[in-house]
Amino acid sequence: YAAAMRNLQKLYKNEEKWSLFKAAFEKLKNREFIELVPKEDLAKRRNFCYLSWTCVFKDSVTTPCRIVYCCNQPLSCECEPRCSAEQYQLSAESGSRMSINDYQLKGADLLNNLGKLMIRWRKAPWAATCDISSMYNRVALDRDTKDYTRFFFAETPTETGEFKLLSYR
Repeated sequence: YAAAMRNLQKLYKNEEKWSLFKAAFEKLKNREFIELVPKEDLAKRRNFCYLSWTCVFKDSVTTPCRIVYCCNQPLSCECEPRCSAEQYQLSAESGSRMSINDYQLKGADLLNNLGKLMIRWRKAPWAATCDISSMYNRVALDRDTKDYTRFFFAETPTETGEFKLLSYR
């Protein structure tokens, strides 16, 4: 809650960044990548998390502002997603809480070696590239999993300059 308020107040002070941020947020909403948390889900007492977020700005025609969720933030034990009793015990005993990133499956590094890639590129008669627009947001989550990606946001400040935070996921 506090992190969201700080981010919003900081962005609102800079008119250019605020307009870029608002446009990025509206784009996510219009494409239905994010949604307001339904009232019945707001009553939940377990199995949800609120993530903090930040913005990354860059000189780009397509994505001048990107909203980034801080999935490395430590979670409270009450909202840890489907953790095993062993993970829960380790987390509680060590005092080091786990993050959403800690729950992700770890796999092999499948990125191509750039040198080998360039040699294969030069040897072949044809080459193609592609880019998947908004790739991170294209990964759909089921309803229960979405509750682990909640965040606070306020669309516009009130007349007094305060933000009324709403829950999104």
